[in-house]
Amino acid sequence: MRVSISAGGAIYHRGEPVALNQLKGRIRTHVSDSPGAALIIIPDARTRADRLVAVMDTAKLAGIESIAIATRAKDMGVNNYRD
Repeated sequence: MRVSISAGGAIYHRGEPVALNQLKGRIRTHVSDSPGAALIIIPDARTRADRLVAVMDTAKLAGIESIAIATRAKDMGVNNYRD
């Protein structure tokens, strides 16, 4: 499962904006369908650390066991990554 975070802190899943509580529900559904699932977080280079940690904490509370943070050499926009 992939989630993007914009420079302003907006969270995107499958190209659409989601609030943290919505993300938690989506993650729970994903973990239910795919036990042991991992989450890849793709933050913008300017994403605040506290927002990244909030997404990570939400994922852990929703049952994600493994989290990876993806970076890119050049910002291509948060909506270019889709699950």
